[in-house]
Amino acid sequence: ELPGVAGCMVSCPAGTAGAGASGGGAGVGEGAETVRYLREIARMTGVDDATQFSLQTGQGTLSFFLEGSSSLTVREDGTGFPPGTRDKLILVARTLDRLA
Repeated sequence: ELPGVAGCMVSCPAGTAGAGASGGGAGVGEGAETVRYLREIARMTGVDDATQFSLQTGQGTLSFFLEGSSSLTVREDGTGFPPGTRDKLILVARTLDRLA
């Protein structure tokens, strides 16, 4: 468990997996499809090299960590990430991409 994290979804070429307090990806949704859209938005807006995005909605915040062909999508628990958590999530995404 990481403070501030309610659920997550990992997506890589081999497949997708999720976990969270309410089961599955804790409401993360269609992670792989969302990541494709984010990569396209980044390309269209000229920030092709962006690897982190946060999407704030009326139902909470989703943070996306994109590394190579892999991604980590995280639903925040409403308290925000305490210091160090975002850095840990970035390292997890990078490690997952190396393993994929």
